[in-house]
Amino acid sequence: MTKRLLFASESGERLHGSGFTVSLWSGLAGRLNRSRRHLYRRMTVDNTSDRAAQLCKVRAIVCEILELDEDEVTPTSHFKDEHGADSLNAIEILARLEKEFDIVIGQSSIARMVNLQGVNEVVTEAVSQVRMR
Repeated sequence: MTKRLLFASESGERLHGSGFTVSLWSGLAGRLNRSRRHLYRRMTVDNTSDRAAQLCKVRAIVCEILELDEDEVTPTSHFKDEHGADSLNAIEILARLEKEFDIVIGQSSIARMVNLQGVNEVVTEAVSQVRMR
C-alpha cells in the first residue's frame, strides 16, 4: 500500500504532488512488529519473574498465618482439610494479601482460596485488575 505524503519546506510551503509516494507501511510495519515482539518478550520475562516472586510472597504469607513450614504447603494441599485452617485464617490471609500487594480482593473470592494455587490465582487476577486501571 502506498501513501501520498505532504511535505513542508523550511519556509512552511506545502510541497505536494511532486511524485512523493512512499511505501511507508511496509517499512514502518516491520519496525513496529519487531518492537512489539521485543516488548512482548521483555514483558513475558518480567511477568515470569514477577509471578515467581509473587508465589514466594503468597506462600510465605500463608505459611506464616497458618504457622507452617514452607515445605509443608504444596500448591494443591487443602488448607482446611490438611492444615487445620479455619475461616478466621482465611480472612487473615485475605487481609494480609491486600496489604502486601496493595490490592482489593472481594469477599466472594475466599471460597476459591482453599489452597496455595487458588490463593495465587486470586492474587494474580487482583493484581492484573489494578494494572489495567
